[in-house]
Amino acid sequence: MLSLDQLTCFVALAETGSFHGAAASLNCSQPTVSQRLRRLEDGLQAVLVHRGRTGCDLSAAGRRFLPLARSILSIAQQADDVVSNRCVRLAACSNIGIYTLPPLISAFSKTLENEERCDLWLGPNPDVYDRLMNAQADVGVMEWWQPTEGFEARTFAEDPLVLIAPPGHVLAVRKRITRNDLLQVPLLGGERGTGTGRLLRKVLGRQADKLVPGSSLGSTEAVKRAVRSGLGVSVVLASSVRDEVASGVLVARPIDHVAARKSFFVVCRSDLHARDLPRRLISFLAQQE
Repeated sequence: MLSLDQLTCFVALAETGSFHGAAASLNCSQPTVSQRLRRLEDGLQAVLVHRGRTGCDLSAAGRRFLPLARSILSIAQQADDVVSNRCVRLAACSNIGIYTLPPLISAFSKTLENEERCDLWLGPNPDVYDRLMNAQADVGVMEWWQPTEGFEARTFAEDPLVLIAPPGHVLAVRKRITRNDLLQVPLLGGERGTGTGRLLRKVLGRQADKLVPGSSLGSTEAVKRAVRSGLGVSVVLASSVRDEVASGVLVARPIDHVAARKSFFVVCRSDLHARDLPRRLISFLAQQE
């Protein structure tokens, strides 16, 4: 049976390159390090560390095992943090995680006590969902949610779509952008399969097939830079261009359609107690709406 002490000694040996260094980093004796490594190797029936006069090196088996050992220790630390209610792990989809959540998490962190903390992870919506299902996240903020037993979701925020253009563009002088306007110009981004692309097709209906395809740039930041450079116009979430609009490098115009809004959902397990840190985070976010 593997023990955390054994894994900790093995990782320390890998990181320090010597039994003396491992013992010093763990504040224990060298014989203790040697004993724990021997038990780990006996349990795995493999030599993990080659001992030398001046230090030690990982064997081929040891190099293969090292990432797994670190992962096990990380999971053990997460388990300790979650059980002790010291940490809330928040997973969020990229756009809202980049442009909306950071100041809110900063403000929430100021309400925490002692060793409490909030860890933020960003990624695509399917990965946020998987982290919730696999207990790798306590709270998720997503652009979509499918009802799942054992979980509850509520609308966290709504963000309107806006058309962005460089100052001086013909559409920059419009007060609002119509569906017909969207069909007349090449759009950067908004391709099929993206969240913005799905919303555009909801706004345009059957006319979506008439969209003039533009460049596929892969990220909102790349799209904004391309628009600033005069390569075209695009449709993005209003929150993602607040700074650029405030500084005058981009112009944002609302889209004249009720469906041109994206909803975000905050999700957690339904069995959490009000005093649990994830519930406290959700209550804090609800107060910021």
